[in-house]
Amino acid sequence: GNYTLETQIVLTGNGPQTGIPNGTYNVSGEIGVSVGVSATHTTAYASETVVFDNNPVNVLLDYMRNPRYGKGLTNDVFEWASIRMAAAQCDQTVPYTSSTTGPFNEFDGILSSGTTLLNNIRTILSSFRGIMPYQSGKYYLRIPHGGDDSDVDSAPTPPPVTFIITDDIMIGGLQIQGESKDRKINQIRVTYTDPDADYQPNDVIWPPEDSQVYADYLTEDNMELHTQLTLGHCTHRERALNYAETMVKTSRNKMIVSLSTTLAAAQVSVGDLIRIVNRLMSFDGIYRVESVSLSAEGSINFQCTEHNPSDYELDGQAADIARPSISLPNPLLVSAPTSVTVTSSGISSTSGYVSQSQMKVTWTASTDPFVNEYITQYKLAADSTYITAGITNDTQFFIGPVSTGEQ
Repeated sequence: GNYTLETQIVLTGNGPQTGIPNGTYNVSGEIGVSVGVSATHTTAYASETVVFDNNPVNVLLDYMRNPRYGKGLTNDVFEWASIRMAAAQCDQTVPYTSSTTGPFNEFDGILSSGTTLLNNIRTILSSFRGIMPYQSGKYYLRIPHGGDDSDVDSAPTPPPVTFIITDDIMIGGLQIQGESKDRKINQIRVTYTDPDADYQPNDVIWPPEDSQVYADYLTEDNMELHTQLTLGHCTHRERALNYAETMVKTSRNKMIVSLSTTLAAAQVSVGDLIRIVNRLMSFDGIYRVESVSLSAEGSINFQCTEHNPSDYELDGQAADIARPSISLPNPLLVSAPTSVTVTSSGISSTSGYVSQSQMKVTWTASTDPFVNEYITQYKLAADSTYITAGITNDTQFFIGPVSTGEQ
């Protein structure tokens, strides 16, 4: 949605105030669409009910339909069945640790209006590893998973496929590229936004340095293949670790296949799982479509990556270490001085040729480490407003002139 944050800051106290105060805010965003369960969507954007929702699919749809800050797209350019499925997958409960669970994915981030529309859409899609192919005049939305649309955490064997490509429709055979260390990862560092650290960046690493999984990967690769990724929109440690685990697993042991077919495979799109069968090569495997293009001769060109359902299984991460509790003094709250006494100073102050009395105020210094000066104020007993007499870093102050007998 479109919102302007307005705040009112009230400064209390009678000391001097310099500069412009800084404010830090935790803001819950509201959007104008929730996909729901319908395979279609007919409500115009301007008529949507505004609700809080951090499902990344709903955030994406709100942004793409927003006429001011987004693209202003109408409902008829979206393939709502695939979008509804992706939204349900993001809401699915998956393991976080051996004893905790949570949503597969959420979007808790900021989209800057100073960033291009395309880059903001990429940011949202990357938050849940989504892909959004455009086919037959509509945007489809898919999340790579093991193969069961109803369970992103399952590993069906064999997984269901949308199409089987055989020799009968292939043109020119297969081009096969084996695994490459250029694409492999054996450890990844993910930076996320940590609410337990006052929403500052924090890092997680998968697999851990001391794990057997990491040792096995190093033995297999014979070298470190590390990378790093920032998920500024992720505010949960275990969700960041799940993301990292899937990225590492899906980067390994992957064969890439390129092929061309007749128009018989025109229904296949990016993100689909397909089965490729070549009898002459005794080749038979499940692959995910990474790209589709149409050649000038009318054939369809595919590039596909080997699919291993187990790469998407989530077994739960190790629980976070117990963080030490640090109790720091609040710089906005200070301990007051004690033993405040007011006496006649025993001396006089001179104004011109007239001697006038003054009061001596003494106190025991505050024990607060943040105190570096004292503001001395006074008022008559009948008055309601204090008058500031001055500021000192000493433990005494003279107030004068005063009239004898007044209280």
